[in-house]
Amino acid sequence: MLRPYQQEAFKAIKADIDLRGASLIVMPTGSGKSHLIAAAATLKAPVLILQPSRELLAQNRAKLALLVPESEIGTYSASFKEKTIRKFTFATIQSVYLKPELFKHIKLVIIDECHGLAPRALGTMYMQFLEGIGSPKTLGFTATPYRLEIGYHRHDNGDLEAMTMLKLINRMRHKSHKEIFWKRIIYHISYKELEEQGYLSPIEYIHEPLLPYTEIPINQSRSDYNLEGYTRAIVGREANILNTITEAEKRYKSILVFCSTTDQARILWAAVKDSGLVLGDTDNKERTQTIEDFKNGKVKTVFNFGTLTTGFDHQELDCVLLLRPTRSIVLYNQMLGRVTRIAPGKTKGTVIDLTDTCHAIGKIESFEMYRNERGLWDLKTERHDSWHDRCLFSRII
Repeated sequence: MLRPYQQEAFKAIKADIDLRGASLIVMPTGSGKSHLIAAAATLKAPVLILQPSRELLAQNRAKLALLVPESEIGTYSASFKEKTIRKFTFATIQSVYLKPELFKHIKLVIIDECHGLAPRALGTMYMQFLEGIGSPKTLGFTATPYRLEIGYHRHDNGDLEAMTMLKLINRMRHKSHKEIFWKRIIYHISYKELEEQGYLSPIEYIHEPLLPYTEIPINQSRSDYNLEGYTRAIVGREANILNTITEAEKRYKSILVFCSTTDQARILWAAVKDSGLVLGDTDNKERTQTIEDFKNGKVKTVFNFGTLTTGFDHQELDCVLLLRPTRSIVLYNQMLGRVTRIAPGKTKGTVIDLTDTCHAIGKIESFEMYRNERGLWDLKTERHDSWHDRCLFSRII
């Protein structure tokens, strides 16, 4: 049964389902998007549900199987070693984007984590595929409807400045198109609203930065922080980091550490007894076992780099430790979102920030989508009243 706010969202989807153009549903991590995706999929068939990872595919598929017969559900994904197309078909975009001819009959496309679709880039997998199947009705689900983009400005003296800016995807279009791809936001709800209603866990922030964010080196393209440079800058503070982890293990049930580099993750994993390690190149069997041990309490602390963000669901997780600085609000939301789910006996989630990222971006309960004085959607936090087009880094090129 859908929660009250999910019912409101479903009502908005039903009213929108026959309208032309792509529509957005914005809901925080942990709000149960997979249940709503399953309900939306029953409104128009045949339907294709796209997601960026096998973990999300498995989650979304399981929720739909509660509503429709298993015989009506297909999976088209190389990672699942299955290529069946049925009334309801789940797929990863990597598996289908070169085969649009197989999906021209689709009436509805649902995209989970749809901020991965770059509306300005017509040559991307998503844009090529959607155009190739006739641009059917599209619904996008995301907690973070924004992307980092590089923009350019020519100064009067002739200098060209490259700027990394945050862009809301519902205000982005390719220069050759008259219309914006995501035509409307039909439903949105904030983390703060769901926390006040008891559907998400409150967050305690512990601020112990190893460096102020203003002193963290920037990468060469000036698109984000230099993670290798940051790791070198905090050399000599390993004892401080390990002491923080040791104290956290005394207070919390499960601790997920987001590291700056794979080397840092391996070093800390080797130093913390009975901990787990998950990296991009971790063997699937080993990864599955580590996550299983983490969820059942056999492993208290898990170190990772570049993984365990989108699609990782561990409701009992009560502590996230940030060792990876970022100016990407998408990544920041994904990391903190791991700790916001509610669970029996869990009274709060804790974020231990060693990177000063929370001060640079703001607490996620302060994030609010709103319409500005021009009637356009924007994002504000405790740090800024407007994030759309905000320059994060710049350089003369």
